[in-house]
Order: sequence, then C-alpha cells, then structure tokens
Amino acid sequence: MSEKIYQAGDLIFKKGDQADSLFQVMSGSVEVYAGDEDDRQELTELEAGKFFGEMGVVAGYPRSATVRAGERGATLHEVSSGELSGWFREDPKRILELMKHLSARTREMTEEYNEACALRDELKQGGTAKNEGLLKRLGRLLGFGSQGKPSMETRLLPENKPLKEGFAKKVHSFPAGTVIFREGEKANCMYAIHGGRVGIFTGYGTPDQQKITELFPNTFFGEMGMIDGEPRSATAVTVEADTTVEVIAPEDLQEMFEKNPAKVWMIFEHLAGRLRSLTRDYAGVCEELNALRKA
Repeated sequence: MSEKIYQAGDLIFKKGDQADSLFQVMSGSVEVYAGDEDDRQELTELEAGKFFGEMGVVAGYPRSATVRAGERGATLHEVSSGELSGWFREDPKRILELMKHLSARTREMTEEYNEACALRDELKQGGTAKNEGLLKRLGRLLGFGSQGKPSMETRLLPENKPLKEGFAKKVHSFPAGTVIFREGEKANCMYAIHGGRVGIFTGYGTPDQQKITELFPNTFFGEMGMIDGEPRSATAVTVEADTTVEVIAPEDLQEMFEKNPAKVWMIFEHLAGRLRSLTRDYAGVCEELNALRKA
C-alpha cells in the first residue's frame, strides 16, 4: 500500500485504463466523470473513507470512468492487486468493509435502475416525462460502466474451486421445499450452495408468488442482507432433495480468509459481477431513454 497526494484537478486514472489497484480516500475528495476528456460529465464526488477502483482489482475490468482530485485535492491510499491479500491480513475487518462498499454501490445502482425503468415505461406509454433532471443525468451516463472485459489472466486467477472444497464452518442439508429464509426477515448471514438447487421467490406462498431465479451449486445468495443487515428482499426455498448449503456469517470471514482464501475471493467476484451486470443493464436503459427522448 502506498500513499498518493494529488492536487486539485489532477488525473488519477481515465476511463479505459487497465486496472491494477484500488484506492481509498483518506482526505480531500475525488470526482468521478463519464464521457471523454473533451466532454466530461461529473457523476459523483467521493469524500474521505470512500473506496473507488475496486472493480478493476476484484474483477479485472478496465476503468469504467475517469477520476480526478477534487477542489481540495486528495490524499489516497492505493492498494495494488498483489498487495490486497496482505492488506486484508493486516486488518481483516477490511474484508467486510470492502464487501459493504460493493453492497452499497449495488443497492444505489438498483434504485437508479428501477427509477430509470419506470421512466422508460412512462415514456413508452406516452407519458410526459416530467423528470427532466433525471433524463439529463441519464443522458450523461451513456456508455458508463460498459468499457471492456476482464483480462484472461485475471479471469483465471485466483482459481475458482468448487465451494464444497476446503474450509467450510457450517454446512447443512435440507429436503425439497425447505424455506431457508423468508422475504422481510432480518438478515444476518449468507449462503453458498454445495449441492442441489435453491429457488428465489417474491410473494412466496401467496397468489402473487413469482419465481425470480433458480440457483445451482457453486453460487452464493443472501449476501446483500448479511453485509448491510437489510431485511430479506425475497424468499429462498430448496427445490431439490438433499440440497446442501453452507452458512456464512460476517464473523466467519476472517477465519475463512485464513483457511480458504479462494472462497473469499469468489465472494468478491460474485459481488463485483452482480454490480457489473446491473451497471450494464442500467446503461442499456439509459440508451433507450435517450432514444425515446429524441423521438
């Protein structure tokens, strides 16, 4: 880890750069921009304590936006991909801290995506699109987060082994039809599927029941609730006999990182992949809105 000091307006990295480190703002602020250098549009400003650039280190993607030091300059801690394991061992609390950051970004993006979808549907139905502020902001986001794919090297490292291999603290097997958690319940753990299948439902057991997705071995679920403590947004039910799941609580992460670090990296990759997929979907809705606005 190294300390970097930037003056106001200094370029930290630009969209499309190859990513090999993440940053934490220690003092001052940084400004995040979409668009090219000749047509910069500010997306957000990050103050002390905030992370940025983590998607490149965790998932190997090129930088999806341009970042510059804010008006007061910025002092940053930079952690390279090769230093990340040591950085976690130095203070294991950073594992959950970074997961919380990814979770918060996903929740924020989900809210904006849902708002954009609602506005798109209104426009398609002949609505007047009164929210001009949102339309302008969405127009600035065209192409944000859609830059490039991860390098092959990053996609191969670390090696993803089956979740049932290596250290696992709490593993349980359930018959089909077992409710693992219910929509609205307070969350305090996440799960990894070792075998069988799990269905994710909204309105489970009611006339409005809908199956959102079905999950298979070597996938995680319930991580958002564990990380930020929010109530469950859906119900998880086993749909196959002898479905085996591992229960992972926040207090297990340090021991897991010490005994089976590959599994912790897989959780990070899962979180990053979820955020990246949502960002792509959001960019797609932005393009639709831009086309509808011009029509």
